[in-house]
Amino acid sequence: MIDMAINQAWLLYQREYETKRIPQEKRHPLLSFRMAVSESLIRTGKIVKRGRPSSNEKTADPPKKRRQQMSQVRPLTDVRLDNVGHFPEVKNPRLYCKRLGCKGRTNIRFEAKNIQPTRSSGRITAGLWGWMAACGPGELVVIHERLNSLQYIEILEQIMIPSVRALLIPEPNPIYIAMDDSTVHNAAIVTDWFQRHPEVIRIQWPARSPDLMPIENLWSQMVKWDSNSAKTKVNLVAHAMNIWEAMRLKRGVENICETLVRSMSRRLNSVIECNGSYTKY
Repeated sequence: MIDMAINQAWLLYQREYETKRIPQEKRHPLLSFRMAVSESLIRTGKIVKRGRPSSNEKTADPPKKRRQQMSQVRPLTDVRLDNVGHFPEVKNPRLYCKRLGCKGRTNIRFEAKNIQPTRSSGRITAGLWGWMAACGPGELVVIHERLNSLQYIEILEQIMIPSVRALLIPEPNPIYIAMDDSTVHNAAIVTDWFQRHPEVIRIQWPARSPDLMPIENLWSQMVKWDSNSAKTKVNLVAHAMNIWEAMRLKRGVENICETLVRSMSRRLNSVIECNGSYTKY
């Protein structure tokens, strides 16, 4: 009923404006007319006060602003671990250290007696990259910094392809390569590189499957380091290079690599039997 009444009112409104010869652009269309009527109905019975409120009217108190407290600043790592008993200036609420020349902020919980020194596991790590085939191990590369996608592409172009072509697969035969699912191997520029080099075919490999990578067994041979020399990164790299070169000199290693490659069928069947869970490999 209200909808019909509003439509009838709009028709009367149009007829009245036509009688007064008011231009069409100054008239309200039906939608605008309905909105105006709805706003009038909503405001019905409400008193709208104009102007500034008088002093006699009670107004709601504005919300009080909460004073933001100063957050406590954590001292720098060098300040916390320098084995110096830093202590705060009692009269200074900002807790600056009283040690001469020290500008670090501190707190009493960072005194030397309350600080636990960092512990080192004693492990030494080094970055290495290498490839292997059934005939034996290939080239081994020392990575001085953390491997990134650009360095990996450089290794593929300058080391992997030339060495594989010279030792194993001549041109124009394709090279099939198996890699794990690391972030470097799955980078966008690496994927684009494989698309631009169709002669190098990457085998699709499941994620988190070190038991399906035969080269992991070669790495396990290299970590056996029972040497009386100092445990340094230089000695670790030298030890790894010596083990790898010993394997490349065909000191019974060609049988190991061939055995590892031939074990792939058993590895895959074992994964299927375990429903994708851990295997003995």
